[in-house]
Amino acid sequence: MTIKKKNWQSGLSPADATDGIRALVRDDEADAHIRVHFKKQLNERELLITDALHVLKHGFVYDQPEQSTQPGFWKYKMQGTSPNSGKRKLEIIIIPDFDQCGYKLITIYWVDGQ
Repeated sequence: MTIKKKNWQSGLSPADATDGIRALVRDDEADAHIRVHFKKQLNERELLITDALHVLKHGFVYDQPEQSTQPGFWKYKMQGTSPNSGKRKLEIIIIPDFDQCGYKLITIYWVDGQ
């Protein structure tokens, strides 16, 4: 999936972001940057990186994006369940870079806040 730069001015719609992030995460050549905070959150919740990837490959973006601190990039909240989350929903903050075929995983948490 190709995302045109003109769409980056205001971020993608939730539907386009869902499709774009799913395609990006499924791309074996995509460059994943996983922040230390993200790894700590996985460990605290007794989740695996495969749980996060499952959410990113099968979840949904429901909200409009939030501007990242770096101009031209947007933060998206992707929600879904994973094999190890039971029926609890997880939310992942991701910053995709469609131009460079990469993404940064910022944090992961339970939607119910517990």
